Amino acid sequence: MSEVELSNIDYKVTEAESCLHVKNRKLLELWLAHRDEDGTASREKLSPALLLPLLGGISVTEPVDDGKDFRFRLVGARNEERLGIKATGRLMSDCYGPRMASELITLHNRVLDARKPAVLRGRFVGIGIEHALFEALFLPVRSAAGDLQVLAGMYDMSEN
Repeated sequence: MSEVELSNIDYKVTEAESCLHVKNRKLLELWLAHRDEDGTASREKLSPALLLPLLGGISVTEPVDDGKDFRFRLVGARNEERLGIKATGRLMSDCYGPRMASELITLHNRVLDARKPAVLRGRFVGIGIEHALFEALFLPVRSAAGDLQVLAGMYDMSEN
């Protein structure tokens, strides 16, 4: 996809109180089991082996410029394929339309500041998959160096 097309990716979402997708429920369960007193879980404890059944839908982002943007450190292959973009290594503001990027940056900062999960459900708009309902779970985690990051799971509800 070209950068012009990338800027057309948008969404219609609502915030939810709990996870409905079985993989997000499993991700939340693992995070809760490994959560420390500070409200985060260490990514070392949430190892790839532990997360193996969930990996295609997982992403990890880290704040850039004191949270003015976020960089995708990792985006699961299934989600990159679904969205039609290679997001790993890129800034959120480079991957999505301005409104969507701004709202997601705000949400990521809220998750890190509050040290509490957030759940969104909705549809992507502008990339030909408007028919698919997705659920995304956002969790505060720490890298091996102690830096705050957001671990997210995003899955198509029809694959529940």
